[in-house]
Amino acid sequence: MKITCGIVGFGIYLPSYYMTAKELSEKSGIPVNIISDKMGIKRVVIPGENDHACEMALYAAKDCLKNTGIDAKEIDLIIYNGEDYKKHLICTTALVIQKEIGADHAWGFDISCRCAATSIALKTARDMMVADNSINTVLIAGGSANSPLVNYEDSDSSFMFSAASGGAAVILQRNYPYNELKESAVYADSMFADWIYTMYGRKIHPASNEFVPSEQWKIHVTEFERIRENLNKVTLDAFIKVTKECVEKSESSLDDIDYLAVTFLKPAAHQMLLNKFGLSQGQSTYLAQYGHLGCVDPILSIKLGLEEGKIKAGDNVLLLSAGIGFTWAASLVRWGG
Repeated sequence: MKITCGIVGFGIYLPSYYMTAKELSEKSGIPVNIISDKMGIKRVVIPGENDHACEMALYAAKDCLKNTGIDAKEIDLIIYNGEDYKKHLICTTALVIQKEIGADHAWGFDISCRCAATSIALKTARDMMVADNSINTVLIAGGSANSPLVNYEDSDSSFMFSAASGGAAVILQRNYPYNELKESAVYADSMFADWIYTMYGRKIHPASNEFVPSEQWKIHVTEFERIRENLNKVTLDAFIKVTKECVEKSESSLDDIDYLAVTFLKPAAHQMLLNKFGLSQGQSTYLAQYGHLGCVDPILSIKLGLEEGKIKAGDNVLLLSAGIGFTWAASLVRWGG
């Protein structure tokens, strides 16, 4: 008997704080119309004092349990797919979530692939269900709160100005008869492996008692012009490549995609993808009012798509994202029964 895997439901957590395009313009010196129109940012969700990545993943997990009616004791595996910038270093967040929700029978681990981590977590969960009969219910939860690492005075970091905060969680079950997770695909290009990092707070430049200017704790981009030129050349093709592989493995085609749940991109890039897939703007949701929430983006897009009536039973929903490194990942879900 073929083993399938379905999405039982999801949960979302968003902080109640925002930074508007006008405020971002004042911080960066970039004209507000460029931020709003060219960069596509109307506002970004920013974290409150206690909105750490791990806590937001936990809040989303609790929301997911409430929405699905699943008892935490039914969960066999927990995968944390959020950011590494969180409340504590060297902490296995999946086990923190396990403790807080009372998933006494589960075990768990963290994966790290920046903003591409949702599809990678979905693929990991599905593959593990197929390989291990003891895994029947999986909780995936992640959070992102990277905006404090952004130096808004550094124009080379402008691609990070959309960084936003939030949490998302998904519950998958073996042979669940709805919202079948078909296949996933991943593609990586190591040309970009070491182009972005924080200068301090790591082994090379460890934390110490010496004074370190605050900007040295922010995200640092190396060889910006070279990276921008090369990344622009490969990004669209990489998205197409990973999507084709995903839909072909799912025994579908690009023409079968009904809704695009894609990570936050500039409006021009978002529109290019819609054009490539033959989709209208009504078959996707642009996250201009939220910003780029990392691993949260595809799940938030699905939530909004359902609320706005853009996703119907029988639709093929493509989750598509890219993460620094650079990794591109896609998953196809057949929504409904």
